[in-house]
Amino acid sequence: MDKYDFYDFEKVEEFQNQRARKYIDYVRRWRAAKEKGNDKAKERAMNAMRKHKEQDEKFKIMAREARYYWW
Repeated sequence: MDKYDFYDFEKVEEFQNQRARKYIDYVRRWRAAKEKGNDKAKERAMNAMRKHKEQDEKFKIMAREARYYWW
């Protein structure tokens, strides 16, 4: 998402909700892998969640520059 897109607050809110749903999917994958005892799938899910958090931090900075609160 481009820095200037953060000024359209409706789009940002929709984007934020999409990212939240995607993170929930990663958590579901991690839980399923944990229940099955699949260490490789669990590690992949953890890496995806870690990457997602790092991207969220970048988006938070961009949103703050546009004076939008990113939860």
